[in-house]
Amino acid sequence: MPATTSPAWEAVKAARAAAWQVIDRMVEDADGFIEGLEAVKLSRPVAGAGEWDWYFGLARAERARILSRWTSDFGQSPDAVTGAVGSDHDDLMVEWVRATRIIDAAASLRIRKYHGYVPGTKALGGRSIDVLFPGTGYELTALFAAQPACTDYIESLGEGYCEEEEAMSADEILAFMEEALG
Repeated sequence: MPATTSPAWEAVKAARAAAWQVIDRMVEDADGFIEGLEAVKLSRPVAGAGEWDWYFGLARAERARILSRWTSDFGQSPDAVTGAVGSDHDDLMVEWVRATRIIDAAASLRIRKYHGYVPGTKALGGRSIDVLFPGTGYELTALFAAQPACTDYIESLGEGYCEEEEAMSADEILAFMEEALG
């Protein structure tokens, strides 16, 4: 964590806290979706089995992420999951992959939050955190970047974000962004 306590850094911390409120809500929704399927983990993928076509259509890095975090020898097959909830197989698996991207991107971002690390896009289906977490009102790749990039970004937003007297709190920033976004 940077040792600086400049107004810009204080504004970065407040903006990150406001962004985390939105990200945490999205993660909660994604977790709820997956838990609602009663299949937190899928079985190991089987090449040539039609129920796994969606998986083998993903990029190698994303397949590796799913294989390591979201499958087990005791998981359910995609057909069993879709049959249990009575949903279209392809639509359900698209939503399942989207939910896992959100959960994994947030976890990766949270683990490295003080190191200026922004998760790469390869394991997330080519999607940046800006795409995975819309509605924060920020360019997350800039906001969660290392110093000085994150403070430069906040300063570029203009008046009100990092005044010398006092930076906006996370709640004030969230209220400001909700008002601005309608």
